[in-house]
Amino acid sequence: DLYTCFNMLIFDPDTDLESLDANTRFIRWAGEFPSNFGRVELYAGTPLLSRMLQEGRCRGDYMQWDYSLASPEVERVFNLSMQCFHARNFGDGALANRIMATRFDVEVCQHFHPDRFREEWMQRGKDLSRRLASDTADGLEEILQHVRSQPQSEDAELVARLTPGLRQTEEQVFEAARQLASELLSAVGQGRPLTVLGDRVATPLQNQRGPSFVEANLV
Repeated sequence: DLYTCFNMLIFDPDTDLESLDANTRFIRWAGEFPSNFGRVELYAGTPLLSRMLQEGRCRGDYMQWDYSLASPEVERVFNLSMQCFHARNFGDGALANRIMATRFDVEVCQHFHPDRFREEWMQRGKDLSRRLASDTADGLEEILQHVRSQPQSEDAELVARLTPGLRQTEEQVFEAARQLASELLSAVGQGRPLTVLGDRVATPLQNQRGPSFVEANLV
């Protein structure tokens, strides 16, 4: 087995609803590999920024460019996704990133301490990744179905209905990840698991629009 994880930029200037369907299916299919999802961002000096400026689709400056997606429907899916998934993907202790650390903890233990390693730890790590990925795919599919079938006036109700279940899954998965990390630490007897340390390297420029930004800019 080769351990890998990925950040899937499912929102880009050319995204349509069909590509979101396909990428959501891929997240579910590749569930054993920890993943996150977000949007392609614009950076100074890049051909993509030049294109978007020419098309009149971006605003802001070099500190943080923002832009309009290809259609109102895709923009709506993006805004709903950021409101529902911001805590999971970009918030403090974002579980989508932390679960990558959990799998890394398992892989490190297997590689450097094979005499103490238990195969059930690997399976539990993969199962946690699958559970989170499946829940993410379920949520994205619900958002896509909502945008296709419901008016924008119903968006706030969707967020209110969908968000509590996402937070509950995150709490359950994180607690199971902490338990797994504790068992690894007990077996190794030194160091601190990345599951506990968390993601401390992201900068504001790596974050997507937060919920407050999205809510303030909805029309």
